[in-house]
Amino acid sequence: MNILRSKKRNIALLLIVMVVASYSLVVAPIWRGISNRSATAQKLLNIQIALTLYYQENHCYPPQYLTDRQGRPAHSWRVLLLPFLHHKDLFRRYSFDEPWNGPHNRLLTTEMPEEFRSPFLDSKSTITQYLGIAGTETSWRGAIPLREEDLRPRDTTNSLIWVVEARNSDINWMEPRDMPFDQALAGINVAEGGGIQSNYPDALPAQTKPFGCEWIPINISPEKLRLMLTVAEQGKKGVGPATPDNR
Repeated sequence: MNILRSKKRNIALLLIVMVVASYSLVVAPIWRGISNRSATAQKLLNIQIALTLYYQENHCYPPQYLTDRQGRPAHSWRVLLLPFLHHKDLFRRYSFDEPWNGPHNRLLTTEMPEEFRSPFLDSKSTITQYLGIAGTETSWRGAIPLREEDLRPRDTTNSLIWVVEARNSDINWMEPRDMPFDQALAGINVAEGGGIQSNYPDALPAQTKPFGCEWIPINISPEKLRLMLTVAEQGKKGVGPATPDNR
């Protein structure tokens, strides 16, 4: 009887071990993947809301960067969005009288808002994976901000990619730098490691206009990708450059 009871106990323990192992090997990774996708989508949605609020207050979208008096990129659009992401205190402490990496602003780099932190990076990272695609044909055209009238009419199958979560980023969240248009056109998760590298194997998370967060399939055609990144014809002018004096 004791032997039978012992065998049943061992079988029960074995089943428990198998369930725990199955959870660790199968369920937990699936759950982490779902959790990461949800976090990514929420961060992109928060950025979209901030862009909309910025537009409502300034009657244009933020430029990719503000320039210094010599015309050099000095302050990122991510800094300009701080008041619209509930980080007004951080925005007040940021100095537009020196570049983003000046002696004062450098002290703020560790205070990166969570909205700019990928769920794949640890809490001490100051690198952002949330980038615009920069170029004269895109929504991030240097110091030239955009208005709604600058945007080419788009049908429901061709939304505009505004911000992406790119794994191959080495950009500090305050740095006035984004991914070049030509690099993005190389494709998503290309084997050479160029283009836009996604944290996800099947799709690129992107904040798009007008839909919100979209998951762009990695096998998107070059023609469709270009169309989704392009605002208007090359050389079309916006409302004029933004500087620290007219921000």
